[in-house]
Amino acid sequence: MWQPEFLCRPRRDHILPPSAILQPQVSPLLALPPELRNRIWHHLFLGPTNNIFHICQEQLEPPILTTCSKLRSEVSGIFYSSTILRSNDPKLIICTLSSLNSDLVGRIPEIRYDTSETCTEVTSWRLAFRRLPGLDEDLKLQTLRDMLKANGVVLRDGVLKVKVRIGNREVWTSEPLQEALEGVKKGEVVGRMMFV
Repeated sequence: MWQPEFLCRPRRDHILPPSAILQPQVSPLLALPPELRNRIWHHLFLGPTNNIFHICQEQLEPPILTTCSKLRSEVSGIFYSSTILRSNDPKLIICTLSSLNSDLVGRIPEIRYDTSETCTEVTSWRLAFRRLPGLDEDLKLQTLRDMLKANGVVLRDGVLKVKVRIGNREVWTSEPLQEALEGVKKGEVVGRMMFV
């Protein structure tokens, strides 16, 4: 009589029992004393080069926050309170902030929404306003604020900022029109708007 092959195989004693497989493994990092782990987190997130995190489609948050729930709960407060978030995609900003609890959102010091784009279309109204900084940026900033509010995300005043070019410098500001007006008063914005 024929028997399927898997029934005929000899029993292997080196296979772990199901109870051993289902037990979660504890990370050696979590076995360290809390004081030492906190020093590691502060070194990791408060270093001079790690204070800006670029949100992109491939990476909405740093990999360490996705390793396990215990690490996430221990590290996320330090990360979000010490890191400037930056993205040029409003949908990714909304997705990231919507996934966080209000406590973590309240800890974020700054979110930089990069609205700069290369516009080469001759008939675009953006070309007409490129010498008038702040106008397009203000519209995009207000649109993102409204979208965040519609998704239940509340930010403190001044947290969400856009980049405005004033003369030869770039400024991150939550009030782009006001910043442009200050630039005009100081003589940093020179030029005239032309209509085609």
